[in-house]
Amino acid sequence: MFRYLGIVITAFVTCCHVTLVMCDFPCMCTYAMETEVHAVKDAASKILGYLYEFDCKELYAVAANDSTWTAVAFKHQVGYIQKTKDHEIQQCPGSPDATDTVPTSGNPITLALTTAPPSTQFPTTVKISTAAPTTASPSTATHSSMHSTPAPEETTELQEYKCPFGVVEYALLHGGHVTVQNDSCFEIVSQPMTWNDSEHHCNANGGHLAYITSQSEENSIMTFLYKEGFKQSVWIGLTDQGKEENWFWTSGYPYAWANWFPFRYNSDTHNSEDCVALVPDMHVIFGIHTYGQWNDLQCTVLNPSLCRYDAHPIQQGTTTPHGLLGFLSNLAHSIALG
Repeated sequence: MFRYLGIVITAFVTCCHVTLVMCDFPCMCTYAMETEVHAVKDAASKILGYLYEFDCKELYAVAANDSTWTAVAFKHQVGYIQKTKDHEIQQCPGSPDATDTVPTSGNPITLALTTAPPSTQFPTTVKISTAAPTTASPSTATHSSMHSTPAPEETTELQEYKCPFGVVEYALLHGGHVTVQNDSCFEIVSQPMTWNDSEHHCNANGGHLAYITSQSEENSIMTFLYKEGFKQSVWIGLTDQGKEENWFWTSGYPYAWANWFPFRYNSDTHNSEDCVALVPDMHVIFGIHTYGQWNDLQCTVLNPSLCRYDAHPIQQGTTTPHGLLGFLSNLAHSIALG
């Protein structure tokens, strides 16, 4: 029996280890309120866009980095960030954002990956964009001319999103945290509540306890939790309160992917454990930890929770000032959307 248990634990640890290593990629993260991304290594050059606090971008190796500038993948081109004490090169979990991938022959920077568990310095991305890359029509030529005339470029606005103002306001007043991922807003509710009370809180703000659809999405959520210092269990929206092992998401999203803790059945109270928590860091045995797996618990247990809401699109075609004026403008816009 002990020999069998050893084989199971070894296989389990090996699988977890491989999964963690494959999720890392080198990135530059900013902890400044606003960071300019330039077209070349010159502070007076064209600004391609901005990064905001906790944004992270994949490092890129098309041009050599130096002590002053770092090259990153930004909206399908190479951008340059001027280094300050508020910028750090880190290992980000998951895959690089497809909306930033640079379609050239250059290769992203590769760094040696470690086998250590996730650190509490996981970066998180707050501002996102979801549109397809800008494309240019091919050049056309005539038989009577030796040169070609390029067709006009067709550009697509990148849609950006923000959390509903009421959600942001509650988080600010009650020690919570929010982030935007794609077109969803996630809120960490720090006050411990029962599973049912947690779901009611999310409902009151227009959402549900979070549903999770893939490993990539969970990696992003884990980044968010670690960045905000959350390693304790958080309620998510999965339950089998209607029928044992008949799991469903309270949001109505199809239950098609899961990340269960493999030994969750080893409990005398298993049949009364009908509500699910995501456990960022679980000590199993002999110093072995699992990261980001799900465990079913009794619904009356008090835990913090993770809510998920539809994010509000930021209206395109308006010019928003930066700095303090930009912050006030965005705040006013959030109020109007809420």
